[in-house]
Amino acid sequence: WAQATQVRKPRWRRSAHRLANNAGFFPVESQSFSSWNATMRKAIQAMDYLCEWQQDPFLAAYEGQLVARISPSSRNIPMRALGKSILPQIAPYRWLVISPFTQTMQQQLPRLPLIHDPAGAWAVDWGALQNRCRFLRCPLQWHLQPSPYSSWEEGLEDLACRALAEEFDVALIGAGAWSLPLAARIKKSGRSAIHTGGETQLLFGIKGSRWHHDDFYNSAWVSVLPEETPRERHRIDDGCYW
Repeated sequence: WAQATQVRKPRWRRSAHRLANNAGFFPVESQSFSSWNATMRKAIQAMDYLCEWQQDPFLAAYEGQLVARISPSSRNIPMRALGKSILPQIAPYRWLVISPFTQTMQQQLPRLPLIHDPAGAWAVDWGALQNRCRFLRCPLQWHLQPSPYSSWEEGLEDLACRALAEEFDVALIGAGAWSLPLAARIKKSGRSAIHTGGETQLLFGIKGSRWHHDDFYNSAWVSVLPEETPRERHRIDDGCYW
């Protein structure tokens, strides 16, 4: 009698596939995943502030224990600290934005006061804030459109090299799996970096289906430009950023 046996996938593969689909890690191979894991741990160790955002009780407990073990000296900050309140804080500084939506962001840059302060209540020099802003485009995830890189590691090295060549004081980063490692590289160079993640596009009044039911859009908000909207966008969180 022939007995059918179920071939078990390696335990790391499920996590690697989720990371690939949601954050753009690739290739899905054991060595690359181990490298990513080690790089992320070092990046977390380098952080001064960390936002623990998990809501599921099990994941929240795991997240808290991980941070306590890897980065015990870091301070916990709330998610709201990564929103539009950042803008007045960085207004005196040169700032670099790392994102795949830089073309849409450049279009929206002059509209920042209309997006966030239509009543003119903020004590912000919007003109100076706009003039001090620079952009560095990172590629979209490899499964949304062909990547210029052969691996996540190659992309990290290239983006870090290009970012460090820019003149800036603080970077805001929404670059998927590259984000925290890039922030750590920037901090090591003596500058500041904030991983703003999905909130990065909200700073520029860019809509996404994740936020369609929230009540903060106004007429100055726009959708991502067609040039930055891949056909396969639904493959990442049901296209929540578009």
